[in-house]
Amino acid sequence: MSTVTAEHERRLEALDRFERATQLPLLVLALLAIPLFLSPFVLDMSAGQERVIFALDWLIWGVFAADLLIRTRLAPHKLTYLRRHWFDVLIVVLPFLRPLRVGPSGRALRVLGAVRALAHVVRAAHAMSAILGRRGVQGSLLLAGLVVTASAIAVYFAERSGSGEIDSLDTAFWWAIATATTVGYGDAVPVTALGRGVGVVLMIVGIGTFAALTANVAAFLFESQKPATDPASDEVLAELRRLHARLDAAGVTQDNSEVGPATSP
Repeated sequence: MSTVTAEHERRLEALDRFERATQLPLLVLALLAIPLFLSPFVLDMSAGQERVIFALDWLIWGVFAADLLIRTRLAPHKLTYLRRHWFDVLIVVLPFLRPLRVGPSGRALRVLGAVRALAHVVRAAHAMSAILGRRGVQGSLLLAGLVVTASAIAVYFAERSGSGEIDSLDTAFWWAIATATTVGYGDAVPVTALGRGVGVVLMIVGIGTFAALTANVAAFLFESQKPATDPASDEVLAELRRLHARLDAAGVTQDNSEVGPATSP
């Protein structure tokens, strides 16, 4: 049993070291994957440029696949690890579903493209949160950026083939920011069922997200205006702690210190 436990701990330590070592490189790749994936949809590119983007996209996919394979290999319980990291599995599997089409409009392909783009956004946000942490202003900015980016990409893929005003990625971002901040100018609105569904989710999530961001910014400003601690007080407290430690080491307890002075014989 001790041998099994030691092997389990060794694998966990190796897995933790590998994940910490690959956090920053994977974050950079995840951030690069987003514009690479979107560029063929928003830019006029030649066939040669599209082939380069295609090759880079598959290269990044290969790195993510190798990362998942190594982490699964190091994990003590492989199936449990894959279930807990199902989103990483989804990122690796999604490119193989690209040939799917339903009907002449290729609706399934558009939905798949939206899901894959969102997967890249969530992957980047997950890597960034592991580095920056989820609390405070940094975490709130990260969450707000994730909500706006994911909503903009989803509504763009849902609306770009429709007859509405959201026919470009910059318009989609404008709509997402206006909706999330509850401004709602109304100059660009989704017209498809999927786009309106994204709008409803963004209205609900956006209010809470930006309320949390506002609260964290206010707390940050309040903390920054608090007076600094007096260094002299810190030195006095430190000296008192050292004195208390010496008394404890000498065997002088609190009960003894509370006893009054001894009477003379």
